[in-house]
Amino acid sequence: MEEPPWRPAAVIVFVITAFAPAYALDYTLIIPRLGGASVLPLLLARMAMPTLAALAALAVSGEDPRGSWRLLGVRFDRDALRWGLTGSLLVVAAYAASLAVARALGCSLGPAGPLSDIAEYGGPLLLGLIVAAYLAAGIAAGLSVNAAAALGEEIGWRGYLYPTLAKRLGRGPAALAVGVVWGLWHAPLIAAGYNYALIPTIHNQSGAGPLGYLAAFTLYTAALGLLLAVLRDASGSVYPAAAAHGTVNALAGLFALLARGPRLVAAPAGVSVSATMALAALVASVLWGRSVETR
Repeated sequence: MEEPPWRPAAVIVFVITAFAPAYALDYTLIIPRLGGASVLPLLLARMAMPTLAALAALAVSGEDPRGSWRLLGVRFDRDALRWGLTGSLLVVAAYAASLAVARALGCSLGPAGPLSDIAEYGGPLLLGLIVAAYLAAGIAAGLSVNAAAALGEEIGWRGYLYPTLAKRLGRGPAALAVGVVWGLWHAPLIAAGYNYALIPTIHNQSGAGPLGYLAAFTLYTAALGLLLAVLRDASGSVYPAAAAHGTVNALAGLFALLARGPRLVAAPAGVSVSATMALAALVASVLWGRSVETR
């Protein structure tokens, strides 16, 4: 599997190009609009920044532009699609398991927000059908439109930065390092309450504040990043990581409506989810972590 070369100057260019425009968007346009529909195009534009950063880093490294996509793992053959489905299902399993962990940590399970209204007026059968339909639609979206959007990030994080750092740190430490960087890349949004305080239909008050939110989210991205790195290694493609990432974006909100409690504990990105994503990464690594050696 061809990978980007290690060039310290190129890594610096990558970090600056990924972070600076994203933070500028956050503070000028995105944060003032959080909670409104008009923010979605801006968030999609933000997600493209790591890909632009990866291309800039390869240019600094002197790579032939015609080979850039190959070096970044942009490949969509049948094997990549199979691994994409595997990654999507692992994400669903991790989120489902997180409900049990959240309960053990003091959250109560049961429908919240709009799901509670469905349960009250339609009964458990209708609720079950709605949740099943949501899961099916979320997986389908995760493998398609959401994966397309998530590629904007994954080409940068798992396509460029992870294999580049792995040459110096080893794969496990590099996967963790990229997960932490990925979390910090979201810092302005998380400090503003995204994924934690800005979920008004659920009991979520924890008093943690911006630093607490950022610590919890960085733990979450580190755990999820381990799983995405295993998928990248096993498949030789960034598509499976994008499909898993896209499934997270599609279904995290559903699982947030299935547990009542502090968002620092429960879904979408509480410690219960961090624990089960790390467990999924461990299982995937044991099962498939050496697959990359045969590619």
